[in-house]
Parts: sequence; structure tokens; C-alpha cells
Amino acid sequence: MDYEHITEEVDVTNQDPVLSMSAERNGYQADITFETLMRDILAASASATNASGGGNGNTPTEITRGDVDDIVLSLLGGNAKFITKMVSAGTGVGSAPLRPAFRGIIHDELLMDLEACTGFISMAAYASQTGVTAWEWGSLGNTRWEWTTNAHKSSDATAQYYLPIFGADAFGDVSLDGIQSVMKGFSQAGSKLDRYATSGWKAIWAGRILNDAWIHNLRVTKDT
Repeated sequence: MDYEHITEEVDVTNQDPVLSMSAERNGYQADITFETLMRDILAASASATNASGGGNGNTPTEITRGDVDDIVLSLLGGNAKFITKMVSAGTGVGSAPLRPAFRGIIHDELLMDLEACTGFISMAAYASQTGVTAWEWGSLGNTRWEWTTNAHKSSDATAQYYLPIFGADAFGDVSLDGIQSVMKGFSQAGSKLDRYATSGWKAIWAGRILNDAWIHNLRVTKDT
């Protein structure tokens, strides 16, 4: 939960609807808050592996197809279920079929490393765009990858990135009553002279890993 304190001076010197704009910012902040909380939960999964198939000289190395395939086999051994179904070849020029796949989440700073992996398929080359998310970058073997600027990244001199790869129902979250936007106008916020208003949000939220056998983190560094 959080809120903004909006003064009378801010309101009268702006031609835009200040309270409405504040509500939009609050919605964005709420989304980032829950994304960050779930990111940290997923980063603490019971299973994690250092990438070792790359050649950047770090421990762990950059992401490689072999490292991803090893995790796919581990998830299958734990009876994890694929999230997306097979996509058959289409008639579009340069399009490609897709295997059934687990999902992976990757930091935007690693997207070129992902593209350098053997067998990577850009989402633009999918035989069908049905079910493709706004943040999907592409497919690698039996994984399909979504990117975010808010993915896990350590503060080490050589940053380590945690890439969760997971199957269906590996984790979940619940929000009682959703995100509630609360705005108190200048005559409602408690100021005796209507000198300020407030705009904020609140929510009751919880998230957790539901089955550790269905999620595995791949720790990598960036190729240089």
C-alpha cells in the first residue's frame, strides 16, 4: 500500500487532472510491487543450477541451450506439465513450429544472449501468434521466454541473473478484493482549510511456490 500527498498548489498550477493522473501512477506502482514480490519468491526456489555451458569465463557462464535442456529434463523428471501446447508448422514464409513448452523469465539485459543460443526462435517467426504474450521474446527448445526489466539481478561486480523456468501450477498468488484505489479530495482528506488531497492504493496479497519440483532457477552471467 502507498499514497501520494497532493497539495493545493500542485492542483491549481496544473491544467491536467492531478488526482486522476495520480491514480494511474498508483496502479503502475501496485503492479511493480506485486511483480517484485513474486520475483523474489521465485528466486528462492529449492532447485537452482549454475550455467556451465558457456564460454565467458565466469561462474556461472552465460545462458546456453545445453543448460536450458538440462533443466527441462529435470522438470520433466519431477512430473511438471508444459504450459503451452505444440504449434504446428504454418504456411507463412520463414515461420517455424514450436514444441510444447515450459515458461522462462529473463532480464532484458540478457536478450541477445538468449538469441545467441542454438535453436532460438523469435516470436516473430512463430507459425501462430495465438497465445503469444506482450512480453514474449522467443522459444528455445521446450521453453518459451518472457522478458522484464524487473527480473532478478544481483548487485555483485559481475552480476548474476536468476532465470526461473517453470511448469503449469508451479506457483500462485491471491489478492483479496484486488487492488483498491482510494482517493480523498481536498474537502475529504482531513485538512481544515482543504489544503491537500490524497490518492493511494491498498491490497491484501500473498504468493508462494506451490510445487518446488515444477520450478528451477538457472543462474547465469551476461556474455561480454
